[in-house]
Amino acid sequence: MYGIDLLMKEHENIVALTKHLRRTCCAVIEGADIDVQEFLECIDFARTYADKHHHGKEEQILFRFMLNNSDPVAEKLVRNGMLVVGRRIEGDINGKLFFQPFSH
Repeated sequence: MYGIDLLMKEHENIVALTKHLRRTCCAVIEGADIDVQEFLECIDFARTYADKHHHGKEEQILFRFMLNNSDPVAEKLVRNGMLVVGRRIEGDINGKLFFQPFSH
């Protein structure tokens, strides 16, 4: 399997998590009980698999390759877009979104 194929498969896994979370949250809104342990496991998956494992590969391998093998427009996209947005999202996840206490 080529590196890009692996990253694409990892994206599929992350999308599957987001679909699962959407269904779960909709069920809670409709009155289902909150499974706190399930949410904590999803948060752990997002932090470890998506943020550290997957995004680390993108930054250390893919983006570095793109910077070394691209034209100035692509380089600008990576430096000012992909890296900046990824770090902002990671900061939101680690600093704000998931440190709110659960109450029920």
